[in-house]
Amino acid sequence: MMVSSRLTELKILFCVCISSEKATYQAQLQDISKHHKMPYTIQPGGYIDPTSSASSGPVEVDPSAPGSVMRYALGFETMANAIGGTWMVFFPQTFLSMLVNSPSDVTPTAVTWTQVTGALVYALATPLILGIPNTRRGIESRAPTYYTLAAGEVGVVAVALYKAFVFGDDSGWSRNALLAASAVLAPTLAWRFYVLFGKPEWIGRYRETVRKGQ
Repeated sequence: MMVSSRLTELKILFCVCISSEKATYQAQLQDISKHHKMPYTIQPGGYIDPTSSASSGPVEVDPSAPGSVMRYALGFETMANAIGGTWMVFFPQTFLSMLVNSPSDVTPTAVTWTQVTGALVYALATPLILGIPNTRRGIESRAPTYYTLAAGEVGVVAVALYKAFVFGDDSGWSRNALLAASAVLAPTLAWRFYVLFGKPEWIGRYRETVRKGQ
């Protein structure tokens, strides 16, 4: 009986300690929010909301790694995607005429798939645009964007080369078109690897700016 009573007391004491620590933690969070300007939104429990407008706000950029090269590259690639997507969506027959062996290969199915692919090219411009601003979210998104695009380019180059050397002109595209597609994407892929592994400082660096409230 005494053991049971003692265990009950220990449970009560444990609950009281936990409640006290939780209250102290919540008070500390409130103090941080009150006296500091945070670069992100803290939700109940201390969780950071990555979708808040504050999380994409300005930060203190490292002067030695401002990300200027990456920002220009992202802007150039955005324009290239816009031009390529427009060509594929609005002028699919002209686009396909450079790829196929004969005009008879430009079928309604091929036209539709070209337009759908053009829409995806437009969509791929979205992460490029989001990575241009020197904000917390923009800087952090640049490397994942390059990794994602590089993965897609590896797949496209591999398929194009396989089709070119195994099927040739019987693939639906001409062999020259398949080789040209690989030749166009290979330098872009090499650029991404060079930036990611050789010049990561070009991506940009930042630090949080936490300032005392006035």
